[in-house]
Amino acid sequence: MGIQPSKVSHYDLIKEGDAMLKEGRSDEAIERLSGALEMVPDYWVAYIKRARAYRNEGMLEASLADATMAVTLHNSRSTRELRRDIYNLLGDTENANLDEVEIMKLAPKKDANTTKKTSLSDDEVRYWALIEEREKLKAELNKSSVANLLQINKEVINRTDPQWVKPPSRPSQ
Repeated sequence: MGIQPSKVSHYDLIKEGDAMLKEGRSDEAIERLSGALEMVPDYWVAYIKRARAYRNEGMLEASLADATMAVTLHNSRSTRELRRDIYNLLGDTENANLDEVEIMKLAPKKDANTTKKTSLSDDEVRYWALIEEREKLKAELNKSSVANLLQINKEVINRTDPQWVKPPSRPSQ
């Protein structure tokens, strides 16, 4: 009688893949995480980890595909931040900026000085929407959009909370 292989769970494969990823063995991590995803194809954590492994191997398109699947299965700051970073590595600033806007709308980070969560004010949400609109107009950049772009820039500059939006004044010489 031959030795019977032990039954390996998807959790074990993810744990092994994670350890390999931390050790810099991304190619082996991809194998383990792919095995886990064959067992449980909708486990977003495995997609996140495999996206990181693909990114480490320079396989940015595969990394983006896994990060997008993770966002689809679990729309959170961590999944969006990973995908935004991959878009930036690919030079796709338009989609990176769109993810940045969505990150700002999602569960806010905790304030470093308190245990309370901070959330975006209506003014901040409007500001990020204007930034998103400005980026879209920059991409199109035709004569009719230039006027809209100028108006949006004027709105961004003229936000009511000067310490939040307006740049600091230059020191006099």
